[in-house]
Amino acid sequence: MYLDPKLGTLRLGDLRGQHITRAYAEVMAERRAAIEQAQARNEQHRRAANEWNAAHPGSRPKAPHQVAIPPTVSPVTVRRIHAVEFGALKSAVKAGLVPRSVAPDVELPKATKHKVRPWTPAEYGRFLDYVERTAPRWYPFVLLAGHSGLRRGELLGLRWSDLDSSTGRLVVARQRISVGYQVREGDNTKTDAGQRVVVLDAGTVAALRAWRKTQLEERLAWGAAYQDRGGLLFTHEDGRPLHPDHVSKVFRRLVTRAGLPAAKLHALRQYHAAALISTGADIAAVSKLLGHSSIAITSDIYGGLFEQASAELSERAAGLVPRERHA
Repeated sequence: MYLDPKLGTLRLGDLRGQHITRAYAEVMAERRAAIEQAQARNEQHRRAANEWNAAHPGSRPKAPHQVAIPPTVSPVTVRRIHAVEFGALKSAVKAGLVPRSVAPDVELPKATKHKVRPWTPAEYGRFLDYVERTAPRWYPFVLLAGHSGLRRGELLGLRWSDLDSSTGRLVVARQRISVGYQVREGDNTKTDAGQRVVVLDAGTVAALRAWRKTQLEERLAWGAAYQDRGGLLFTHEDGRPLHPDHVSKVFRRLVTRAGLPAAKLHALRQYHAAALISTGADIAAVSKLLGHSSIAITSDIYGGLFEQASAELSERAAGLVPRERHA
């Protein structure tokens, strides 16, 4: 998607590290330009709507047309793209297509590390209580998101056939993602292993069972008009799949109404990671449960939390040693 337009005409044997380096720089520059252009167009539409409203005071206010702003391609995004490229070139070497991989020759953009500040258990609990009380339809979704750490696309790609409610075993087999507001569904290929398994707690499984009952009641109520798409876990009342961007907007709105600091849906994934780390789980286990392609990614994002947890565990361990107290 990112590199094919830049490198697709090159023969694999002619590919060099500098080609990939240049391609990454061009992708980032083009995306920045596209974002600036979309923002400028939205500003133009806003001004035009304000002028129209001012000229027609007695008419229904005209809302400005909004152009979708594409997501940024940051240095972190480039590094994740490169992880896929690295694996592809490694496979090419194994297959004997090229003598060596040029991936190590690529100069990656420097990424500024952002300190992760995940929600506390109290904040997450407050949010769950608010959603359960005011927007119960979204409660199973945010509960599963926070107790599984799944990505948005993975949550929206789940089907009931992926869940074994007797054991809490959930297979993460596919994802539904938004690309330019167009939804694409496919196998979960975020990691080399592809599918992974998450084991849910009893409370989350019980909430999903209750949600399944609600969904079946909606199916009966809508009858032939119900739009089934393979038994997705999360849908609209009429069975239509949820659009990933719509889910993000609803989440941000719920966070604001709950009185919590502004946060994206990814905050629930960060909360789950922090919860795992606080229990003393090692980095390899956390990396596997989150579906990261390597431990290096987990360390890069959550290294500070691991250090904090390690310091706390050291203090607890030292406190177990009985000592005589001297005046």
